[in-house]
Amino acid sequence: MIDILLVSLPIQTLLTKQILEGYDFSPSMGLIYLNTYLELNGFRADIIDLIYDNLTKEQFLNKVDELSPLVIGISSYTENIELAVKVAKSIKNRFPNIYTVIGGPHISLCQKEFIDNKEFDFAIINEGESTIVELLEAIKTNQQIIRYNDIDGLMYRIDNEIFHNPNRQYIKALDLIPIPKRDYFGLERFKNNKLLLINSSRGCPNKCIYCSANVLSGNKYRVRNIDNVFLEIIMLQKLIDPIQYTITDDSFTIIRSRVNRFLDLIDEYKATFRWECESIVKHMDEELLDRLKDSNVISIQYGMESGNQEVLNKIRKGINLEYAEKIIKATQERGITPLLSFIFGHFCETKETAQDTLDFMRKAVTQYDASVAASYNTPFPGTYQYEHMDELNMYLLTDDFKMFTLKTPVVYNDNFSADDQRNFMYEVANLRKERKCYKYNQ
Repeated sequence: MIDILLVSLPIQTLLTKQILEGYDFSPSMGLIYLNTYLELNGFRADIIDLIYDNLTKEQFLNKVDELSPLVIGISSYTENIELAVKVAKSIKNRFPNIYTVIGGPHISLCQKEFIDNKEFDFAIINEGESTIVELLEAIKTNQQIIRYNDIDGLMYRIDNEIFHNPNRQYIKALDLIPIPKRDYFGLERFKNNKLLLINSSRGCPNKCIYCSANVLSGNKYRVRNIDNVFLEIIMLQKLIDPIQYTITDDSFTIIRSRVNRFLDLIDEYKATFRWECESIVKHMDEELLDRLKDSNVISIQYGMESGNQEVLNKIRKGINLEYAEKIIKATQERGITPLLSFIFGHFCETKETAQDTLDFMRKAVTQYDASVAASYNTPFPGTYQYEHMDELNMYLLTDDFKMFTLKTPVVYNDNFSADDQRNFMYEVANLRKERKCYKYNQ
């Protein structure tokens, strides 16, 4: 018997990548962090990642029977919240005495699915490490040490009555969370990976209206000690030796002294690992690029979102297109590939602004050898644009959360239809093909 079984559900977009693109094994790092923290606090935990374990419903339920957990925690996104409900119902039908907990991004942004489905006993809102530890303590001691109503960040139901406790403060000292133990999944499963994910911060100080990052993780940028991050990478070099690392922070370059320390460590220890990161052009300059070019950084992703300055201003992106182009050019000149991401279908989008974006993308590809990607604007619950759709004159095409995948239009405005969005995404697909030809001809 274990205390808790953590379950990560399939996400259709990832399954498609697995099938069509040979997607690398990359289990839920959120659950690995939770499992590591639970073990540190003396609880017996295990993980099933249904994206990669490929279990049938009956095989999954038999595994639950074998492990006999006191609690099952299910993590979900907007895209698979409906599946989370179905899994919880299956668990309760066969194991009515197992407590079920729903967590993850969607339930933190929108609690309707918890309220409407009695199959969930608890919901954890936002960061889950401390909340899940206190909840397990309360369950195991029959609330003799900690009572449910004393646990911040928890929603729960008793006799069909819903209780919503105050939100928990975000963890300020991220170094109190141990380095995640990837060996829960067996290190052999990672060894053929092209890349490993490294998280060195939480929170985002930006206020982009389309993004849920500052709703989920707070608008303060909280960081791990960069020496600790470097130690994690060196440890993984010894254990797994992946081809490349991806630092998943929304913008790794916000704190210049921290980035410089990371680069100093690479120099000092003559580290040769390849890596990539995300940045925002306003957090980059040529001086930093001069240092980065000798650190084996392969690429830097810049979230551009539009090639029209008025749109960028209205979505509160906080970047200047002229400066952005300068940074993209400077990145390429130093042998680092610029990875640029864009969104079509903003609340203020028109065919003219979308054409500006497409033109900007084409220039980035042909002149600066950038790699570009685009997605459809998707108003996830909890974002500013979701909460203010009427004010922004945005209209939902569907309220079926399974469609909120970034891969299909779910919203439109009076000046830019769903068909308009599809037409421009078709042009982006052609541009991406052109880039491959362009690189080959070089």
